[in-house]
Amino acid sequence: MTEPAVKTPPIERILVLVRGRDDGEIVLDKAAALALHLDASILAVRVVHDDYPELSIHAIETSQALKTFLLKAEETMLEELLDPLRQRGIRIESATVWHKRDWQVALDMIREYKVGLVIKGASATHRSIGTPSDWHLLRESAVPVMLVKPTAWVDGPIVLAAIDANCNEDHELNNRVLSRASQVCESLGGHLHIITTFPSVEHWIGPVTVIVDFDRVRAEVGAETATHIDKLTASLAISPAEIHTVEGDNATIAQIAQDIGAEILVLGTHRRSGPNGILLGNTAEKILEALTCDALVVG
Repeated sequence: MTEPAVKTPPIERILVLVRGRDDGEIVLDKAAALALHLDASILAVRVVHDDYPELSIHAIETSQALKTFLLKAEETMLEELLDPLRQRGIRIESATVWHKRDWQVALDMIREYKVGLVIKGASATHRSIGTPSDWHLLRESAVPVMLVKPTAWVDGPIVLAAIDANCNEDHELNNRVLSRASQVCESLGGHLHIITTFPSVEHWIGPVTVIVDFDRVRAEVGAETATHIDKLTASLAISPAEIHTVEGDNATIAQIAQDIGAEILVLGTHRRSGPNGILLGNTAEKILEALTCDALVVG
């Protein structure tokens, strides 16, 4: 696969947030698949605090012996999950941390350990985003975040990159998305597909008092979009059949991902911080809420 125009920053360390034994094995297996190809190390972290509802928070906080016992039990569980990966020659560090907010621990470790990618389990339901913790991490992480479902990747997975081909302001973000998608695709021996959408022509034009040939307008808009996407993908060895130019809203992207059997959707977002950092971005939020496959969010 030809390299995209933007050089992808190397990923030297992957931070994996392990919620428990149930999702830990598959999340770590996916991190290992990437780490082996990227020659990256893994930092596996289990954040513990309120996973024991039969105990009052007061009892846990005031009993150092009990807190130590709980941490040790989770540390043992984590190490049991990591042993098979170490036997495969993967460089692994681990930590079990007592904290109320796993996303805050992740942000601290991103800065302290020069993490290049974060991987954590996504919601087991049809939605990729299931908790406020997911949103906090996606909004504030300085590095890409991958949310993975509890199912293994197939051999030669389809990696779908979502770009906005009609917005010049998103040119750099589009290139970062394509660059990361190509990196993941190469790491997994996958097949790169690209999707871009344009709004419904009827909605875009609005009410009219004269007869409009919507089919002609739709064809012209589609052709213009295709021209833009050809320029963006000029450096990639990708066939027309792997480029999806679709009329529709943001939810269409999630539907196309499902229709083509994509394992990973790579999408970009303009993260916000400070008092105005309420939303990750309407486009990204709507796509993630409808997505049924893994997601890699690039800022």
